[in-house]
This record gives sequence, C-alpha cells and structure tokens, in this order.
Amino acid sequence: MLRQVAGLDIKELPSIIIRSGWFIPLFEVLTGVGLLFNRTRKLSSALLISMHGFLLIFSGNWLWHHNRIVIPWNAGSMMLLYVGIYKQPLPELHVNGIYNRMMVAFTIVLWAILPSLNMVGLWDSYLSMSLYSGKTTQMYVCTRKEDIPAEILKTLPPLKNSTKFCPDQWYFSIQKWALHETAVPAYPEKRSYNKVISNLKKRYPGWKFQTFCIEP
Repeated sequence: MLRQVAGLDIKELPSIIIRSGWFIPLFEVLTGVGLLFNRTRKLSSALLISMHGFLLIFSGNWLWHHNRIVIPWNAGSMMLLYVGIYKQPLPELHVNGIYNRMMVAFTIVLWAILPSLNMVGLWDSYLSMSLYSGKTTQMYVCTRKEDIPAEILKTLPPLKNSTKFCPDQWYFSIQKWALHETAVPAYPEKRSYNKVISNLKKRYPGWKFQTFCIEP
C-alpha cells in the first residue's frame, strides 16, 4: 500500500521507520482509553479526529479507486467523535433499573462475549474487531484462463499461477476481485463466498473451476 499511495518501497525504508509503525496501534489504544476520562476526553477526541482527517487527505485518492468504503467510514468517525464525544461530557453510568441493566448486559454480550466466539468460528470476523486485521477467511478460484467467460475476465485483477494451489491453472481472490471491480471489499465469510460461487455456477454452467479457502 505504501508503494501505491506514496511511491515508497518498504524494503528500501530504514528499519527505524518500519518499526515506528508500532506507534500507530499504540496511539489508537491510548487515545481510545483517553476517551473514558473527562480530563483527557477532549484531547483524545481531537487527536483521533486529526488522525482520521490525515488518513483522508493522505490516501483519499487511492482509497476512492481501491477501497471506497473507508472514506465515509473515516468521515463518519470524525463527525461522531466531534458531536458525540468532543462536545459532550462523559455521561454517568447508571445500572439501576431494568432498562439500564438490560443495556449494560446487551453491551457486554455484543462487544465481549459474541466476539470471543470468533476464535472457534461461531461469530463473524468483521463483527469481532478483526476489520483489516489480516485474519479473515479468503477464497480463491482456480481455473484455466481460456475457460473464463469474457465478461468476467475483463473485470478480474491480474491472474496469478501457483504450482502449490492450482497446478497448471491460474487463480484469483474473490476479495481482490470485489475490490478491483467495485472498490468495496467482499464480506469475508464462507457463506458469502459460497453465494458468489453458487451464482457463478448458475450463470456460467460451462465454466470449469475449483475453489479453495484459506482460513485464519
């Protein structure tokens, strides 16, 4: 991505710059924790708004052509941080009453219990704080280039070959196909990929291909 956005090759960068990348998640964690305290709430939200703004300015053009959904996502995050956090004091937490207790229980289930089920494959990755984590299921299609329907071939990213996965065939990623064609990622779950494959088989019954999944 650095090469595509800024023309930089990670292999040519000094090691200290590469290692400084660890500062980014540390920055997000610390500013996120800062939102929980009135003393640091405004500063943390201002820093996070600046971070999202920097991402839009620095990579907006690249995102528009490669992963468009990230643009409104960052813009929306800036608006929520300003309206819902920067302009508002930290609300008091009340757990008295049935409604408040139900909301607390709902929050714990939604943000703690259910995401933990992802480790055993019982809850979706995107709903378990694994967005852009690199730990999502990927599906690949193996086929001969001459078998690919013409209207499909012109929408695909560059095909790859591999003696390990697809001997004597070419392959492409469903995820990269979605990004290449729509600039929006596919939902990285087997059931979603299987629907794509099912529709391809119905629409192109003469197309011979195999699929394989790589799971985290």
